Amino acid sequence: MPQGKVLEFLVAILAGLRYLQDISLSAHPLDKDSAVAQAWGQEGWADYSGVSRNLSGGVGRKPARLPEYWIRAARPTSTAR
Repeated sequence: MPQGKVLEFLVAILAGLRYLQDISLSAHPLDKDSAVAQAWGQEGWADYSGVSRNLSGGVGRKPARLPEYWIRAARPTSTAR
């Protein structure tokens, strides 16, 4: 998996994006923000669909093995009890 897409996933989590599609479809899409990309040492960001494909493993590949703490951080939390 390209490291840039893993980094983009992490930045999306840090930015508080709730869904992968928000990388491209939010009011202020991360994938269009060249200043943030440059701040993280990237030339640019991928569309959310490319990030999603890489996280799921794509066609004919094994899914990426993300650290468990990233997986927990990416899960929406519920305040309802």
